[in-house]
Amino acid sequence: MDHETNKSAIRRICADFVEDEATDIEMMEVALGIHRIRGKADRDAKLIHVAFMALKRATSEYRTKTGKRYPTADELVQWLSRPEANATTTYQELRPE
Repeated sequence: MDHETNKSAIRRICADFVEDEATDIEMMEVALGIHRIRGKADRDAKLIHVAFMALKRATSEYRTKTGKRYPTADELVQWLSRPEANATTTYQELRPE
């Protein structure tokens, strides 16, 4: 008889950020208090957790407002980049060229 164990699914996400994006991440970690968490892996996990929650909320809002159930990443980025979609600032306002 084959016994299955109840193991949680694990998904590892690795990414390298450089220059402005790396600085932005460090600034967000400080702003959110994530920089106080001991251990880089734990800090990264918390940052990804927060980012994933925000992504789920943004995708849900996109679906509600546009009626499109499965946006592509590019469509979502374009929608999020609209000035009226951002209550405070846009990326361009944070990083003027």
